[in-house]
Amino acid sequence: MGSITLVARDHTPDEARIAALLRQSTVHKNDKNYDAAIACLREAYGLMERASTVWGFKEYFRLPRCLHLAGCYEEAVAELQKLHDGLADFERRRKAAGFFPMDATVQRNIRSMIKREIAATEEREQKIHNRKKPKSPI
Repeated sequence: MGSITLVARDHTPDEARIAALLRQSTVHKNDKNYDAAIACLREAYGLMERASTVWGFKEYFRLPRCLHLAGCYEEAVAELQKLHDGLADFERRRKAAGFFPMDATVQRNIRSMIKREIAATEEREQKIHNRKKPKSPI
């Protein structure tokens, strides 16, 4: 049996700040303070771009979902499209960090999941838009 070496290290200040911002965004979201949650996520994402740590892809779904909850549907769709278009760059960052490449099937599944999120967000926006239309008298 082979041995596995694990290296534990303390979080960098940026990593600690990112983790704190992600936790805080969850608190704000649960309190329905979506503007504060969005601000925390945007700050965290900015730090994540500069950090050497590769964050999981699911972390990047948090902002579009929060935007959706806040009623910012077009922004949510734009963020989802950015995720879809940036998947190749995400994979390059993972590879540079020493992770095994994502299987092509996994990448297709992620793209499909993003497209379903976009379609669902657009559908919800349309339903809300239709509810706001005044009903014509009979």
